[in-house]
This record gives sequence, C-alpha cells and structure tokens, in this order.
Amino acid sequence: MESQISQNTDLKNVLCKKDEEPKPKVEYKPSDNMQDLLSMMDNESKSINNKSWSKINRSNKITLLEDFITREILEKNLDEKQSKTLNALLIKSLNNNLLNKQSDIIYDSLQNIIIEIKTLKFDKETLIYSLITQKNDVKVNTKTRSKTNIDKLLNNSKKRR
Repeated sequence: MESQISQNTDLKNVLCKKDEEPKPKVEYKPSDNMQDLLSMMDNESKSINNKSWSKINRSNKITLLEDFITREILEKNLDEKQSKTLNALLIKSLNNNLLNKQSDIIYDSLQNIIIEIKTLKFDKETLIYSLITQKNDVKVNTKTRSKTNIDKLLNNSKKRR
C-alpha cells in the first residue's frame, strides 16, 4: 500500500514539475536503414512512370491526364470552360474505369506522356470533347446447364406420379 502511495506522489511530482530550461530542438537525422529505405522509395517513384499504362497507380494516371489536358489546351487554344469540361470528362472516365485498359490510351512509357486517348473525340465545329465508349455485348450461353442429382431425383419423382 505504501509503495502505491509513494508512486502516486512521485507521479504527481513528475506531472506538476515544470521544465525550467527549454530543451534544445534536436534535428532529425535518419539512420542508415532509414536512408536506404528513403532512397529505395525515391528510385521507385522515379521508375513508377516507366511502366505500362495498366500498371500505373491512380494518382500517377491523374497527373499524366492533367499533363495531356495541358497539351490539348495549348494545341487547340481552348478556353477555361472547355478545359474544365475536358478535365471533368477525363477524370470521371478514369473513375468509371473507362480509361484503365492499354487499348484505350496510347501511352509512351519512356517519355512518360499520353500520346492519344483513342476514345476521346474532338468536334472541331462545336469545340466539344466527347468520349465514345464501345458497347460490350453480353454473351448468351446457349448450352443448357447440366442436371444435378436433385434435378434428376425431382424429374424421376414427377415421372412416377
């Protein structure tokens, strides 16, 4: 019991004690292991764009799309409204998985730029961008499914009646 009381008072003393001298700020220096880890991360971030389009993560795809939009604005002299609609169209398409396949985008992995978005069409008369999606027809399975043992038993019982 006495040890608990002494610990409580010691704790009170520690908590109530104010630091009279301000502690000097210590500059953080990463250890060798941490330095290796940081260098690996730097190397990975540099080589991450040197992958095929389908293997690039979402944030890097958005950055590459924004670079593509910037080039489109300069090439076609788009105004602010048109550039915003193009940006919204491409980001929404990426979010809806319409720009995830390699067949959708021509991407140069060496230069890390999008050369062309195949489904993106620009109407020169109205100066409007649109995204043309291909309809995926659902294949109908013409084969009848095989009968399970339960189906066979039910059919046999119907025949017997």
